Amino acid sequence: MKRFTGFLTAALIFAGTSCFASDQGDAGDRLRWEQKFLRVDRGERFDLLDRSTHRVVLRDLASVFGTYDHERIAIVKRGDKVGALSFDGHLLVPIEYERIDVVEEARVLVVRREGKYGLVGLDGKKRTKLDYDDIDSSYRQHLAWRVKRGGLYGALNPMTGRLVVAPRYANISIDSPFILAHGAQKVSANVGSEVFDLAGRAIPNTKGGMVRIWQAHKLVIVDGSRVVDAAGRVVVENDGLGGIYPIGPRAKAVYRGKARLIDPHGEFVSNRAWDDLIPLSGARDRLALAVENQAGRDEKHYGVITAHGVEVTPVKWDSVTRRSARYGKPKEIEYFVVTRDGTTNSLSSDGELLFDRGFEIVRMRGYDDPLFDVFRDGKFGVCDLSEGFCPIPPRYDSLRRAGRFSPGSDLYIAEREGRYGLINPADEAILPFQFDDIRSVTGTGRLHPIIITAESAVRACAHRRPNRRTFGATSRCASDVSYRA
Repeated sequence: MKRFTGFLTAALIFAGTSCFASDQGDAGDRLRWEQKFLRVDRGERFDLLDRSTHRVVLRDLASVFGTYDHERIAIVKRGDKVGALSFDGHLLVPIEYERIDVVEEARVLVVRREGKYGLVGLDGKKRTKLDYDDIDSSYRQHLAWRVKRGGLYGALNPMTGRLVVAPRYANISIDSPFILAHGAQKVSANVGSEVFDLAGRAIPNTKGGMVRIWQAHKLVIVDGSRVVDAAGRVVVENDGLGGIYPIGPRAKAVYRGKARLIDPHGEFVSNRAWDDLIPLSGARDRLALAVENQAGRDEKHYGVITAHGVEVTPVKWDSVTRRSARYGKPKEIEYFVVTRDGTTNSLSSDGELLFDRGFEIVRMRGYDDPLFDVFRDGKFGVCDLSEGFCPIPPRYDSLRRAGRFSPGSDLYIAEREGRYGLINPADEAILPFQFDDIRSVTGTGRLHPIIITAESAVRACAHRRPNRRTFGATSRCASDVSYRA
């Protein structure tokens, strides 16, 4: 009987399909995996065998995915449960979990079963119990992760599995090298915010109602009036300053009713002061919008200042929006779209006005597309607001893109003196301006079908869309005049 079983096993081995390739992982992962294991299909399931000994390692698997060569493990699935298998054939984590996430940097597995989370090391030893409602492993550093239990938040060290901040806060945020804990629940009372280091040690002088991190200098701003370093030393005391708010390498501080820039030591960066300062998101050294209230009116004017408190542009605009152009540019261009007295213009990053005259209407075409549809003096065009030129000057009575996300989308239907034509992005005529209407330009493949109307039905010409069944294009004209884009 044993001899027959051995023969059957051998037959199954050599009848197996090619070595199993993992669903994920690089070529090195797959090669090492295939050198070690052999997959033997059994209908919709398969067994995994040791290639050298023919020993059955695991039976009745649904899939193997996520082979991690550096950690020498793979995630295996049987039914709706998953486990972790080492490259030497040992089942590190039983196939009993709903989900397993491998965090290679922390050399740990985040496992979930019946809605509860825990940690298992890559040696198969449990680092925590399945005790948490959530474990957030998205933080880049691996000394503290946010955890949730019983509706409250804390922090643990994933390398050891030890809690560094007990889950008793309404919220936790980790902004290295700090852990910010908000709303401690003590006898149903909210006691404000506390700050810890990544080891869970409370940082002196940081308790308060509002805490912010000045990340550029690894400082803590408490209640807008005190700045504390990572050791708990107070580096900026009130001294008449209020409303301290981080803005990149500087901070806004309110002094005698005016907003000014300060450095990490509380010194004023410049003698200039404004009614307010607003951070410019994503800006480089163009740090903030300076704001001036208009006396007697419920209006504000805006300008752009640098980290040194220098105005890039005077504080005179009704609105300022930072933008960057990437599409079609050799490198990213930073610029500003500004409005004043109902017109829109643009500024370079140095504050240079890019158009002699503004536009009554500008319409954005894409997030990083520098081209805008513009309207001025009753005429339409297309202008590049990042560099200050108009590939299609505003000189048309109407202008619309000839379809979107199609081969004809780089063409425009333009109207001039009551006649319609078709132009390209360089303002060159593709169809002459002699038609009563051009209703649409859409297409598939290289075909640019058009539907146009001339002076009479006799001169009407239609290039129709391809037939869905035959994918063949048809054209029919009532005269011998035919136009194609």
